[in-house]
Amino acid sequence: MPDETPSIAVALAHAATIRFPSAPHAAKPGTKERASAAVERAIHLSKLREEYAGTGFLAMPLDQYLARLARMAGVPLSVASPGSTNPSPLAALKPLLAMANALEMAASHVRLWVRSWFAALDGPVPTGFVAARSTGSTAVSHAVELRKDLSPEAADAALKDIEQTYAPARRRELEAVLSLIE
Repeated sequence: MPDETPSIAVALAHAATIRFPSAPHAAKPGTKERASAAVERAIHLSKLREEYAGTGFLAMPLDQYLARLARMAGVPLSVASPGSTNPSPLAALKPLLAMANALEMAASHVRLWVRSWFAALDGPVPTGFVAARSTGSTAVSHAVELRKDLSPEAADAALKDIEQTYAPARRRELEAVLSLIE
């Protein structure tokens, strides 16, 4: 028996042809645009989830992982670098954590990406991680071994070593952010 569930493309094409003349608020300005934007967001989230399912964990900071995922999925997504406009790590990470939550990413992966994001705040990412920010310095780019294939366990071990050097305030910031991840 063939699967009778219509594909998302077929369902969206059909939905675009339906008119709801008697629906309340249908005549309000912007309704069609908001509906179209919601459908586009749903399609983008679906593509990103699919790409995440195929990619899994890569040892890199959260902002870079999300930007890479979007690039691979062909989805427009702007991810701000930490410290660019946000006064605190929590403020910088909130939109990234919301995106990770919307994509239903594994909490264990998100925790590692957040920890590597923190490791990149004060300098080059720990050995074994992808360089977090290009600073234009060849010394920094040569100081970091560019490997994405670390297992989550190896990434955890590398991060524990780096986290031992954090100032107490930085540790508290990290713990506060990690407490938000379920």
